[in-house]
Amino acid sequence: MEPIDSTFPTTRDGLHAYIHNAVEHINADHVRFGVAAPVLLALNNKIGDASTEHTYEFVYIKCSNIATCTTPLTAELGSIEVDVKHKLSDIYESIPTNVWTDDDRFIFNRKKGLERAKPNWHPAVVKEEVFFEIKPIGNATFEFTCRTTTDGSRASKPEGATGVEVIYAIWEYKNEAGQPLPPGSPKKLPVSIKECPYKQVFTKAKFEMEIPLEHVGKYIVVYVRWVNIKHPEANGKYCGPQAADVR
Repeated sequence: MEPIDSTFPTTRDGLHAYIHNAVEHINADHVRFGVAAPVLLALNNKIGDASTEHTYEFVYIKCSNIATCTTPLTAELGSIEVDVKHKLSDIYESIPTNVWTDDDRFIFNRKKGLERAKPNWHPAVVKEEVFFEIKPIGNATFEFTCRTTTDGSRASKPEGATGVEVIYAIWEYKNEAGQPLPPGSPKKLPVSIKECPYKQVFTKAKFEMEIPLEHVGKYIVVYVRWVNIKHPEANGKYCGPQAADVR
């Protein structure tokens, strides 16, 4: 929206000439502008004429004559001017951009009309699966390589994906009785997504993920999916699980 003060003349006589031309133009082309009948009626009633008290034309004429101008009338004229400015500005803002012509912009002293609404765009849901490899590299760190195909030659993200989300659980090597088992023993699989309380998000298809060193000697179970960080409604489905030792 353009500031009101940048649209209207600052002198009283200049404003009067502007309002006269603008109102005349609106009445002549109100159908093209899409001005509703009640809005047009309210504007014209406020403008009035030389014989209708408390209207813009009546009070302006009185204030233009030293003999008839009074302090209360001057105050009333100022109030009416503000009201008319707002009524005109509201009309300008309601006119679609594609309706405006150069003549409209010149008469209304506007650079443009109402900006077109930006389309409510949503990206398509990422349907591709994540084919990923997880490799322990020490210091409780894992290297992930994510691809869009099983035989992909390099890490890559599909169209619409801006990142990779990893959810995971950390498990200790224990048997069914809860007794410790040596690292490398059979892992508990599968683990459901609901059993994975941890999450990290990365913007690249190949990345390193760290977890606290206190978990060395345990193992993690992970699920991975493609995500759109700004539009989570487009996130893909989780793939996995895979497991790896924490070294």
